[in-house]
Amino acid sequence: MKKNVLINAGWAAATFTSFVIGSQFFGANNPSSVAESNRASKQESSLHSQDRASHAADQNVTPHKRSLTTSQGDLTEADLKNLGDQLRAAKGPLERRAVFSKVLEVLTPENAKQLREQILHLGERDNSFREFHYAWGAMAGQEAVAFGTDSPERDASATFAGWMSADPDAALAYFRNLPTDQQNGNRALKWGAASGLADVDPARAIEFAAEQFKNGDRDARRMVSMALDSAIQSGDIANATSLIRNLPEGELNEVAHRHLFRNLAQSDPENALQLAKDLPSGESKNDAVQTSFYTWAGKNPVEAAAEINNFSNTNERDAATYGYATRVVLDDPATGVEWAATIQNSESRQRALVQTGRVYYRRDREAAKTWLAASGLTVEQQKLVTQGRRNRR
Repeated sequence: MKKNVLINAGWAAATFTSFVIGSQFFGANNPSSVAESNRASKQESSLHSQDRASHAADQNVTPHKRSLTTSQGDLTEADLKNLGDQLRAAKGPLERRAVFSKVLEVLTPENAKQLREQILHLGERDNSFREFHYAWGAMAGQEAVAFGTDSPERDASATFAGWMSADPDAALAYFRNLPTDQQNGNRALKWGAASGLADVDPARAIEFAAEQFKNGDRDARRMVSMALDSAIQSGDIANATSLIRNLPEGELNEVAHRHLFRNLAQSDPENALQLAKDLPSGESKNDAVQTSFYTWAGKNPVEAAAEINNFSNTNERDAATYGYATRVVLDDPATGVEWAATIQNSESRQRALVQTGRVYYRRDREAAKTWLAASGLTVEQQKLVTQGRRNRR
């Protein structure tokens, strides 16, 4: 049945997406690289728990309940209410997950509205609430999205993500036919589009983020990071790096490279650096090198410092040194400013000195004053250090 195909695809994606959608609207989590890198393990754990709980629940439900939830025939309104009663009575997360899996099994476009009434008590912040709407959207498409758009609960994003994961061509056509102000102003739909595409096609999700960025959507920076996280979790690192090569030079390109290589360097700094070295020469490559060394310096500063000496290209060596200095300064301020002073490019060196100097001044003011007097920074640049104004790259 088409329903089962959609549910199987949507179910695996829903757990992955629920964190993302929730973070955009409820602010419970900041979708930083560290937080999003944990989603794959959470998804795997959740699915294993679900399998164990489903088996345990089937061993303990009454014959009436078992026949109800596994029946392939049409369910009456009383049957659906009975299932809702089971969900409300479930004790503990494993039993509740097992019952909720039955809810998804019996979900159809025809009974979705009635079945939704049986999960309303979960509340819009609950992952299962969002997973239900993801599955409904994957099944019913525009009909489900139309309901979510008018719903007082915040379910439109999850519903649209489900539709986007199941039929991206139709869902994207729907989105692009909306008035421009609705495309950019409707956070629920744009985030549903971004997360649904990230689940099934990271390359297309990055294209979508680039389109949004071109249209002035500042959230596109987080959308491209979401797509890259999905690609990284697939295990195909080479594909993850290739996905961003077609992004035009500029802010979104820099954000993408920084996010990708920060995540890669967390687990394997040397491999991340090698991938960065293989990129075409330019700002994107330098940014990838800088980010790799920033992360590597936090994990093993001795190894990272030794690797800097292997760069023959001055621009790439400067990028490596910048990344190294701005991370090492957090643990050893005096060493950080020393490394910053070795950057060859004068503009980059001054920027790094200000950035590391601010940390030094905050940690050891007297020592930093002595260093500052001989730093070679202008009076205005020294003020940036001592007055604590933020220096951005």
